[in-house]
Amino acid sequence: MSKSVLKKRPLSAACSVYDGYTYAYDSVLVTVNEVAGPGWEAVLYPNSATLHGIVTIYGVAGELNDVVGAFVGTECRGVADVVMNGANAYVTLVVNLASDGEEISFKIYDYSANLAYDALETYSLGYNDVIGSTETPVPVSVSEITELDTPVITAIAKVSGGFRIVWNEVDNADIYEVWRATDPYGTYEQVGFNVNALLFDDLTELPMAFYYIKAVKN
Repeated sequence: MSKSVLKKRPLSAACSVYDGYTYAYDSVLVTVNEVAGPGWEAVLYPNSATLHGIVTIYGVAGELNDVVGAFVGTECRGVADVVMNGANAYVTLVVNLASDGEEISFKIYDYSANLAYDALETYSLGYNDVIGSTETPVPVSVSEITELDTPVITAIAKVSGGFRIVWNEVDNADIYEVWRATDPYGTYEQVGFNVNALLFDDLTELPMAFYYIKAVKN
C-alpha cells in the first residue's frame, strides 16, 4: 500500500510572508531642552590657578547641573559644572588671575532651586597655584547662618527734620532694620525697613531718640 507524502518547501530569501494585518508606525520627536544656568561668563587673563573643590549646600552635596563660579568682586574669573562621584559633588575650576595672589570668592548655582548662593570660603590664589586635589579637595560650601553680629552705631548726627544714623557693615547681612525709642529703657519701634545702606535718615522731629540696628540675612 503506497503513501503519498506532502513535502514542505523551505522559504527562500526571495519569499515573503504576509499575515493579513496592516501595521502603522508613529514617528517620535525627541526634544532636548538646554539646561538653564546662572549666565556667568569668565573674564580671561594670561595667568591662572586651578582649584579642586568639594561642593555642599547647607551640608548636602551639590547635584548635577549645579555650577560653581569664581569671582573677584563682581567680576567672574572662572566657571565650571559640578561633577558627581558617588554621593559627593566635585568641581575643578580654572581661575583667571589679573594679578598674583588675588583673593577669590565663589558662588554656587543650585539648579534645582534656580538660586545662586555666596560660598563661605575665599582662597588667595597665585599664578599657577593648584589648590586641593582630586583626592583631597578643598571645601566650597554654603552654610546656614543662624546668627549675625549686631551692627555698631558709629555716628548719630542731627539733620534737617530728624537724625542720621550710621553703622558698621556686618558680614553676611543682606539688609538692616532700624529701631527707635524715646527712652533708652522704653519700647523700641521699627522705623527703618529693608535698608541696604550703612546709614538711615530718621526724619521725625524728636527732642531725643535712641536707636539700635539689626542685621538681617534673607
